[in-house]
Amino acid sequence: MRDLEIRGAGNLLGPEQHGHIASIGFTLYTKLLEDAIKDLKGNENRKETEVEIDLRKDAYIPDNYIKNSGQKIEIYKKIMKLESEEGLKEIKKELIDRYGKLPINVDYLLGIGELKIYARSLNIEKIVKENKFVNCYFKDTKSISGNVVLKIINENSRKIKVRSGQKPVLGLKISKKTNDIVYLRKIFKRLLELINTSN
Repeated sequence: MRDLEIRGAGNLLGPEQHGHIASIGFTLYTKLLEDAIKDLKGNENRKETEVEIDLRKDAYIPDNYIKNSGQKIEIYKKIMKLESEEGLKEIKKELIDRYGKLPINVDYLLGIGELKIYARSLNIEKIVKENKFVNCYFKDTKSISGNVVLKIINENSRKIKVRSGQKPVLGLKISKKTNDIVYLRKIFKRLLELINTSN
């Protein structure tokens, strides 16, 4: 918090700071920024549950794309609060209209924002890349049924593993050539379809 006060928000959002986002994750980074700004404004600090995503990608907004720190903060907040695919499309359109073609780092940022939308619907609280797998941690055993798990495994033989427990884990094996975000989007959409048809 003191770091923001001394150096100003601009330095925290420049290219020299994108390493912080990579190391602590986009969600936590933006939450810390938001909390720091609220502290400076004297607003009450609110605790909100959030999906934690760490795909080991440099997901951030470069200075050469959005130079204004205030505008950058607004975009981070919009992405963090995404609730629908329509909202995602609106942000993409806004960014392209105002700032031009999306850099790869911003594309990653939007992709992570999109995954959070699906994760909330599936009651997934954490998505972490660990070795060759991306592990999706569900909130509890009620979050996903055994039948749905069996179907998704059968459809993706040898690419999905499941760890049972109080908080089940769905492990997705992803090769180096595969785009993690695209693959996760496909799996999450299919899980939602299976859940909806089984209800």
